Amino acid sequence: MTKTIHTANVPTTNIPSSKNWTNLKAYKDSISLTQEQFEIIIGSVLGDLTIRKTGKYSRLVFEQKNKEYLYYLYDKFKEFTRTPPKERKQKRLATSELKSTWYFSTISHPEFEALWKLFYKTGDHITQKNGIKIVPETLFSHLTTRSLAFWHMDDGHYAEQGPRVMNATCSFTIPEHEFLIKGLKTHFNLTYTITSRDKYPKLVLASKSVDAWKRLVEPYIEQIPSMHYKIGRHSTLHTPKGMGNTE
Repeated sequence: MTKTIHTANVPTTNIPSSKNWTNLKAYKDSISLTQEQFEIIIGSVLGDLTIRKTGKYSRLVFEQKNKEYLYYLYDKFKEFTRTPPKERKQKRLATSELKSTWYFSTISHPEFEALWKLFYKTGDHITQKNGIKIVPETLFSHLTTRSLAFWHMDDGHYAEQGPRVMNATCSFTIPEHEFLIKGLKTHFNLTYTITSRDKYPKLVLASKSVDAWKRLVEPYIEQIPSMHYKIGRHSTLHTPKGMGNTE
């Protein structure tokens, strides 16, 4: 069992209160996603990003173990947020060990609602309140090299032996994996296979494609020092070992 402890919630933006609907609507109408923000979302939602349905519109919920990476994302979406990132400490009651993640959420917005409709499926047979995350048929109309980089930073793994690149895509179905493999080959000339060594399917990049993949994602990942290990570079700030780290 775990016990969750949250840090203080300190407002830092001038987004109108939800009680002031007229001003809040005017504020939402005044902001829209940039191309960069849109591409980050497309990659991140394939990873750890949650688009959460909240009433009429949806909001984004980012959560990561890596504080620097989470703050980088926060800076990119600051105009959509009321409060800075917060630390969530999960305490294991049996051992009193604390494990931390950092998270922030945005306000709801019509553009996030459109993305929720794109990436989530609902229906009578689906019990999850927020729906289940899917790989949309139009994904490759939106996926860019920047998206690939943020997808990898969210839940990708890099091992120098090989080298080996893997994406934790276990929430997607086998047909969705096959769709991703075909699209990544067609649009980026990257060869992937499916592995389910631990009963959960993952995408594994072929060794022959690693150098080409690095050339695509490196310009974005190199901007965040604590993410350098995701492309095989060593940073004095953050050097986790092995394939098991999902920060």
